[in-house]
Amino acid sequence: MPAVDLAEVHPEGYTRLARTRDGVILYNRFDQFIGRSIELYGEYCGERLDLFRKIVRPGDIAIDAGANIGSGTVALAQAVGATGAVIAIEAQRLLHQILCANVAINSLTNVYAPLMAAGEEAGQLVVPILSPRVENNFAALGLKDQEWEGGDAVPLNTIDSFELRHCRLLAIDVEGMEVDALRGAEATLATCAPVVHVANHRRDKSAALISHLQDRGYQLYWDIAPVWRPGNFAGNDKNHFAETVSVGMLGLPPGDATRIEGRKVEGPNDVWSGISPVRTFVPEPTQS
Repeated sequence: MPAVDLAEVHPEGYTRLARTRDGVILYNRFDQFIGRSIELYGEYCGERLDLFRKIVRPGDIAIDAGANIGSGTVALAQAVGATGAVIAIEAQRLLHQILCANVAINSLTNVYAPLMAAGEEAGQLVVPILSPRVENNFAALGLKDQEWEGGDAVPLNTIDSFELRHCRLLAIDVEGMEVDALRGAEATLATCAPVVHVANHRRDKSAALISHLQDRGYQLYWDIAPVWRPGNFAGNDKNHFAETVSVGMLGLPPGDATRIEGRKVEGPNDVWSGISPVRTFVPEPTQS
């Protein structure tokens, strides 16, 4: 059977398909960062996905809050395997549709993908509908930046509402709502003690985010993932993104003996400028 080329089937459509390390990914060709990176390199922030693959193991449960189109979700689902599970949370309806398509295209039965926003309490948010055919950074939509008048009424719920007894990785990238999402995950943090990865590219939100996790005993490390990297999946040596990076923090729960190669977050006023990515995640040998 011949391969399907979406550019031929729907030449005016906004979606295209690309091969990646973890499978086939549907993406928005008008997305300035995630979509374009997948189109050019077959990956988005590949070093971060490599880091996640070092953290999770078959049988683990992971949460991907702010899953976008699911390129990271697919990688996590492949890593945790059929005996594990990934909860992929996305609030933008059109992104959520692509997320679900990517789960189905890759025959993943271990992903649960609610259309919702992760917050401090149950409720509802109005999520504006960004035109998918106009070039944009769709991941940069801040739902608490202002009160939106038009859009989809989307459920707002807590991570604790999943009532998980086990969770290995809690990844949160919700454009300024990271602290809200963590406040709604207090029971999950206490019960499961997951490794936490949070986006931290808003300077006005950084101090509160760092304080929230450090007050709960988490050891934080800066994770600076470049959009382009040498040796990307597509073997594309041309860097179209200059020095653009995705800024995050990797958090180890209290008592975790994992050895990290990278710079610690020293305190609420620490900044990430000029530091290297977290490249090594090495669990300590088990004592016999």
